[in-house]
Amino acid sequence: MKKIFFISIIGLLLFSCDKNEPKFCDVEDPIAELGWLNEIVTKANNDTTGNYQGSIYAEEYKNQHVIYVDMALGSGGVAGYWFNCNGSSLSIETDKPPTATKKNKLFSNINQ
Repeated sequence: MKKIFFISIIGLLLFSCDKNEPKFCDVEDPIAELGWLNEIVTKANNDTTGNYQGSIYAEEYKNQHVIYVDMALGSGGVAGYWFNCNGSSLSIETDKPPTATKKNKLFSNINQ
């Protein structure tokens, strides 16, 4: 009887875990599912000017999901932009950029 109880508890614990928990910005694949981010990656993949050469990171900053785009984005030289999950630009002092508590590279088109 104890074996059945123990196996039942283990089974409940294993099957009660949500394996489809969103990874970032409430989506499984931010590049595919966030239209504004997909647009940047598409431009980066097709860019011949160098304005979209760089990397994109998923970060956690002050318990918020933010996306850091380390590209010029057509600005002519200024690289490094932070966005929230809906694609709105975040105003962050460039002389004191945030230090992310978690950082995960989502995309890069830089030859390493």
